[in-house]
Amino acid sequence: MANKRKNKRRRHLIDKDFQIKFALKFCIMLVIGAILSTGILFAFTSGTLTTSYEGAGIRIEKTSKGILPAILYTNAITVASISLAAIVVLIFISHKIVGPFYRFGKTLEEISNGNLSLRIRLREKDQFLGIAEKINQMNEQLNDRILGLKKKATRVRSELDQDSPNLTVLRRESETLLKALEEFKTVSNGPQRNR
Repeated sequence: MANKRKNKRRRHLIDKDFQIKFALKFCIMLVIGAILSTGILFAFTSGTLTTSYEGAGIRIEKTSKGILPAILYTNAITVASISLAAIVVLIFISHKIVGPFYRFGKTLEEISNGNLSLRIRLREKDQFLGIAEKINQMNEQLNDRILGLKKKATRVRSELDQDSPNLTVLRRESETLLKALEEFKTVSNGPQRNR
């Protein structure tokens, strides 16, 4: 029970701009759909006549004119209720997308600053668990490789600290250090972007 409270969402709007724009775009699409369906229904009924009783008399008018108020009221109620429900649902759905990206960004920022001890932790139901696992696996491998490089550098340093360092040991350790460093593919002119 304590674990469920620990993983409970504290904020539903992590990236307010994205989530609100996402919900508003959906609502705009819904309004456009309502306008379009009203226009199509109006066009299909514009050539027909409808009879209705008003008090003791019969009233004859174009069907499109007669049903227009009912269509408008129905669409207004439908758009308002579905928009409200959609905003709530979209905020929760987008949270499952935005939340992991927020965590990715924060963790990757720390990793780029040299903190290889961090791991991305997501909730079971969050999206992108596979990507988080791959990033964590990459980070663990980088951590292990850096630890290996540190050990080799420590051996070189300890040999240099001796009164009479063994040049053969220094050459061998520096060669293994260089080979380990050559495993990393690097760009000498700064980072290049994938195109």
